Amino acid sequence: QNAFALLSAWVEGTAPPHADRLQMEDTGAQAHVVVDAVGNAVGGYRTPYVDVPVATYHMHHDGNGPNCRQFGWEERFDWPTMQATYGSYASYAAKVEAAVAAAVSDRRLTPSMAQRVKDDMLNVVPAPTRQTPPRTAGAGSPSR
Repeated sequence: QNAFALLSAWVEGTAPPHADRLQMEDTGAQAHVVVDAVGNAVGGYRTPYVDVPVATYHMHHDGNGPNCRQFGWEERFDWPTMQATYGSYASYAAKVEAAVAAAVSDRRLTPSMAQRVKDDMLNVVPAPTRQTPPRTAGAGSPSR
């Protein structure tokens, strides 16, 4: 949806947003993509999914099959990793809101697509229970 909106705008004279190239480092034998603290690529066309990650997005798979290097995969964070990264669900949600707003402002997302991305991101990680519910006297027992 967003690609078509950008293409339509480009036909009418508004160039699409610019993205920096992926950052590369040459270690001698082979160049590698530079990754951030959680293992995601630095640079490139950024989306809120990468700016406020809930996973490490690996670019290829090291399996033995002939096509394994062509397919990426995601490694989801567990809640302790999420808490160490964001502090709380409220902090994560605020960062999602800011990243989605920036993506709309930069025309990387349309407003309708932004709402879908935000809903997806806020529902992918359930907010932890903040309180243990009170214990009942027993199944079927009336409380006094």
